[in-house]
Amino acid sequence: MRYISRNSKRVKAEIGFGVSPEINTVLIPDAFAEHMRGSVCIGLTFKDDFSKIEIAYRRLMQYCMENYWTPAGSILEWYRGDQIDAADIIIPVTQIGGEKQ
Repeated sequence: MRYISRNSKRVKAEIGFGVSPEINTVLIPDAFAEHMRGSVCIGLTFKDDFSKIEIAYRRLMQYCMENYWTPAGSILEWYRGDQIDAADIIIPVTQIGGEKQ
């Protein structure tokens, strides 16, 4: 994740990872690159027992509903580096009708 925010009211970031050009992806037949269009995302940090991660998913969806956000893609779990004791749970969203924030 690379933060590119210039506004203190909204966080803007690029999410993704690169594969070194030295890696021969021919040996990995399912290797591909996907470029997603920019979107508004909401997320939360999860730092708990991973057997309870479903609670974080439900909390994220509850926030969407309470604030009139409509999910616009798959939920992503973002693990930073080689650490697997915490994750950011992120979902792209849009607002369709309802009260605007």
